[in-house]
Amino acid sequence: MAKTKYKELDYTYAVARLRALENNLLEANGLEKLLSAASADEAAKHLQTIGWKGGNFEEMLQSELEGLFSLIESLGGGEFLKTQRVKYDYHNLKVLIKSELTKQNGDNLIMNLGNIGADIIKNAVINRDYRLLSEDIKSAIALAYEQYARISDAQAVDIIFDGALFHEINEYVKELPEEKIPVLIKMQIDIHNIKTFIRVRKMGKSVGFIEKVTAAGGNIPREFYIENFNAPDNQDAGVFEHTPYRKVFSQDENLELSLDNMFMEEVKATRFGAFGIAPLAAYFWMKENEIRNVRIILICKNAGISEEAIRSRLRG
Repeated sequence: MAKTKYKELDYTYAVARLRALENNLLEANGLEKLLSAASADEAAKHLQTIGWKGGNFEEMLQSELEGLFSLIESLGGGEFLKTQRVKYDYHNLKVLIKSELTKQNGDNLIMNLGNIGADIIKNAVINRDYRLLSEDIKSAIALAYEQYARISDAQAVDIIFDGALFHEINEYVKELPEEKIPVLIKMQIDIHNIKTFIRVRKMGKSVGFIEKVTAAGGNIPREFYIENFNAPDNQDAGVFEHTPYRKVFSQDENLELSLDNMFMEEVKATRFGAFGIAPLAAYFWMKENEIRNVRIILICKNAGISEEAIRSRLRG
């Protein structure tokens, strides 16, 4: 499909509105207020005072996420949102497939934010009728069943679907009339592949498995992960020494956290001096990251985890 032509200045109003909304995002000070709350309930009450809606905190988080999608759609970011809705299609697939394999009901985890209706995906999985699903999804489902039949490992199912997810995102990116967003998507693919490379090696999987679950389209070619798969476990820093991600391997903090923070740094830099769809994408990722951080705080507070331990898990 040909890319849609557009003029960046057509998004002047949208960008101005999002610049104003950025001031309401919970940055470090706002998150500290939640961290200092005596309980998850108290933190949720604080969120209500600043405009978050919903009864319990799951409803609040869902409401914010749905509101984010509606906002970006209303400002003309529908084509970009297709790249982000894909992950909810795959989220629903993971929930439904793992529910079937482990005999546990996960209906409460289903989310209606994907490109494909949640009911369509549910019916497809229940009836084993995948005609309405993409080829990427069909292939991932087949591989997930095959792997689980061998080793009964639900984590492997997650990894399989995550790899297929980024392949499908890449197809949507090709249709975007924008140069900055594909650069960030490439970075997301790299980060996914690096995380997968580390996890899969720790799981003791074969090089054939990493070949199936890494995604093409990143700055680092898939062949890199295959060629370095048998490197000693303690030499990850050496493996990635000549890549743009070498600095995260020299940091003391959690590797996955460092990679996520690196992505958010690039997202925030993208919004400066830009018009068009790129600032919409940047705001989307910033707000999504805020929602993720709030989720971490509320869940951890509910579990009695210390303030310092929670702080160490926050992104961006």
